[in-house]
Amino acid sequence: MKRNNIKIVSFLVVCLTLFTNTKSNAQKDILYFLREAPQVTQYNPAITPNTDFYLTLLLGTTDIGLHTSGFSYHDLIHKHPIYSDSLQLDLENFRNRLNDDNFINFNYDMDLFGFGFKAGKNYFNYDLSLAIDTRLNFSKGIFDFLLDGSNAENGSIRLLDGQLLELNAYICNSFGYARQINDKLHIGAKFKLLLGLANIHTNDANLEIKFDNSEKISAHGEIDILTSNILGNVNITSLLKENASVEFIMNQNIQDIVNQSKGNLGYSFDLGASYRLLDNLELSLSVIDVFSVLNWKTNACQIVNSKPHEEIVFEGITSSIDSVEANFESQITALADSLTSALDISSQNLDSYTSHLPAKIYLGATYNFGKVNYLHALFNTKIGNGKIYDTHLSLFYSLHTKLLSLSFGNTFRSANLFNPSALISFKLASSQLYIGGNIHTNKSFNVADFNGLDVFAGINMLVGHNKYWEKEKFNKKSKKEEIILEEQETTLLN
Repeated sequence: MKRNNIKIVSFLVVCLTLFTNTKSNAQKDILYFLREAPQVTQYNPAITPNTDFYLTLLLGTTDIGLHTSGFSYHDLIHKHPIYSDSLQLDLENFRNRLNDDNFINFNYDMDLFGFGFKAGKNYFNYDLSLAIDTRLNFSKGIFDFLLDGSNAENGSIRLLDGQLLELNAYICNSFGYARQINDKLHIGAKFKLLLGLANIHTNDANLEIKFDNSEKISAHGEIDILTSNILGNVNITSLLKENASVEFIMNQNIQDIVNQSKGNLGYSFDLGASYRLLDNLELSLSVIDVFSVLNWKTNACQIVNSKPHEEIVFEGITSSIDSVEANFESQITALADSLTSALDISSQNLDSYTSHLPAKIYLGATYNFGKVNYLHALFNTKIGNGKIYDTHLSLFYSLHTKLLSLSFGNTFRSANLFNPSALISFKLASSQLYIGGNIHTNKSFNVADFNGLDVFAGINMLVGHNKYWEKEKFNKKSKKEEIILEEQETTLLN
């Protein structure tokens, strides 16, 4: 094996060792290296498609994804160990699968319109897209309470642990520019103008229950949620009071919705670079949605609990969910009423508030061999709300030809090391179609064992084809020839 090849393998092994112990929520990472598709610029604005011009209409990319923090349907519901024709609700097994940060995440992305073109060493593009991202967080303490009752460890349980619900829905206008600086270096940047559709942001969602030896329970909770949307106004007076009401007043017509949507404006930036370290090795780095700000004005309101600093004390529970005592149900009802009293909520209108998109960092490496064969490594993480999360490492093999591209690989994370991805892309005349997906699974390819699934597909209209790797080598060779010719001319003149 050549020395350079040994270095490449060593680099990949080191990356794998460093990052297999991190949590992940991998999505369309396999698209990062697909230069056949214009959507490659969404992950690194310096990596441009190998075409002179592209056009997308509605079907540039449609992506649907659902992920959890590591649990699956079969962890909660599975076949009964004795009665094989029956299902069992296994709360104990499900609790054992949970960690301190549990979530269910749903995302939907769709390209509405886009075009891009090459002009010399410059590349310009514009894309219009719709993005929806929802994340529901919940505490393991909910199941500790259901299973253990007042026998909880350390005498306290956190039913809510500061996080609850995050939702972002917006239209994104992306204006991109990339330039080839020399034979080795490419840089790129994007400015994104964001039009907010809906937002839910949890500032605080805490609920802690404490038990003592006298079978008394004290509860303390705080709720602080910001929300805005273009469809209508949320109005909550109370959940418990005699004249309590919860209303959602819809806008009467489409024109009202369009007019109000102009109040939710924001922006973000993408920055990227790629560098040809060797003739067959390229490194790349990008930061997506950095310095993002979304200003929410339309129907903005704040939802808070009415007694955020008050401690509620009431009679405790003397049995758990596993007990057959007849009074367990009545005790649960009494506890629920008391907790609801502590967390009775109301809404108040706001002039505006701001939110931020999580910044995504990509670090990639591509090794080319045998002209059409490629090995890819991609490290990805997110930074948002003061946290670093969804960190993972993906390794892919790809075959890229003028008419057909195939990619498959795996994403490594601590919850389960087997998270396969696959992608196929082919070109017919001036049309390009691709389809792919990835799976997170604990045990098998049974859907009930999945804890993550992404499916995506796209259609683009393309004009022209550039052989990226061969072209770079040709440019380098041409410069060497120019230097030789200049030296020969100098010798003749002398």
